Amino acid sequence: QESLQSNLSEFSTSSNSISRIPTRTPARPQQQKVPTNTNLYTTPNTKSLLTQAAATLAAVTPSSNQLANLVQTIKDKDVFIEKLQSQREQDRLEFSRAAQQVDEMESRMLSFKQQYDAKELENEQLKKEQYQTQQRIEDLEFQLEEYKLTDANKEQSSSATVPEGHRVFSPKDIEIYEQIKEKVLELETVNQKLVLEKQTIQDEHRQELKRLNESNE
Repeated sequence: QESLQSNLSEFSTSSNSISRIPTRTPARPQQQKVPTNTNLYTTPNTKSLLTQAAATLAAVTPSSNQLANLVQTIKDKDVFIEKLQSQREQDRLEFSRAAQQVDEMESRMLSFKQQYDAKELENEQLKKEQYQTQQRIEDLEFQLEEYKLTDANKEQSSSATVPEGHRVFSPKDIEIYEQIKEKVLELETVNQKLVLEKQTIQDEHRQELKRLNESNE
């Protein structure tokens, strides 16, 4: 304590000692020096990133030749699509025409079938009439032969006997007989004509079926 007081007395009594005390100035904060003229694109990491970006951009961005090829490819595809659409429309029209032809053929076949059935009925009726007429002709021929025999034996026998169930022909009966024969000939001609018409209808029907099958294929 005594030494502390002696020191203080020395500082207080000596004016020169006060002048020897160094003065302190406040310390200034040191600012971090930022390097000037620094290029950010010259750092290694930035260079590598720029190189990768440039390579990616070059890979993604097509060249003028590639663009021209792409445009040409698109045009070719458009032309191909138009051709397909045109072909589809043509196929649709052809299918519509084929369906119409099938309907017409079916209608004609139905008409042919109706004609064929009508001719069949007519032919059957004519066959019945022909059979009945033929039976009458045979009966008349038999009676005519008997009449001739009776007329030939008239001079030899004064009494001509007529078989039971038969009668002697008169000139009127003979005329009727001739008319019946003509009717039979006419029926036979009509029958032959019907047979030919029937064959023609069958041939046309087969040809229509053949054309229909070919069109379906």
